[in-house]
Amino acid sequence: MSKSPDTVMVTGAAGFVGSHLIERLLEMGQTVYGLDIAPLENARNLDAVRDNPKFHYMQG
Repeated sequence: MSKSPDTVMVTGAAGFVGSHLIERLLEMGQTVYGLDIAPLENARNLDAVRDNPKFHYMQG
């Protein structure tokens, strides 16, 4: 059985699906890089994870 990666990138991070996926991945202990066009301060769906040290946000 293969081991899941320790680091994951999620595109569409500020959207409904992306933000919920990020929450679940962080609960599993993953390091998550989230990419979205929205600035982090406008990404309300990420309020629950924005201060998590394993979450890194990139706007682009």
